[in-house]
Amino acid sequence: MKHILFSAAVLTAAAAHAEFIESSHTAMSAAVKTVSEANLAADDTPAVLEGYITGRSNTRDSHKYLFQDGSGVIQVEIDDKVWRGQTVTPATKIRISGEVDIDDDRINPSREIEVEHLEVMP
Repeated sequence: MKHILFSAAVLTAAAAHAEFIESSHTAMSAAVKTVSEANLAADDTPAVLEGYITGRSNTRDSHKYLFQDGSGVIQVEIDDKVWRGQTVTPATKIRISGEVDIDDDRINPSREIEVEHLEVMP
């Protein structure tokens, strides 16, 4: 009986010590909020930006656009499904969320935001 009570006490103490520990990647990867921050951020850093799409990027990819806020301009990639039927002009203020994507091509490196969600601002 003493052995059973001792085992129960040890298991209870172990369960009481359980905790959640954030990985260092999660704790350090706060979303960037401006284009200037995105231009300095590491690959796969979350991004939530407010600004305007000023036009298409000078690439052959029809999903690439130029996004501008008060701090600068960055290329964004917006797949068809992300648009969700919304109409956007250069005068339409939007919020985009996604991740910084760095293509480390040695000849022509590039940085862009891979957009996962687009919201027209009121």
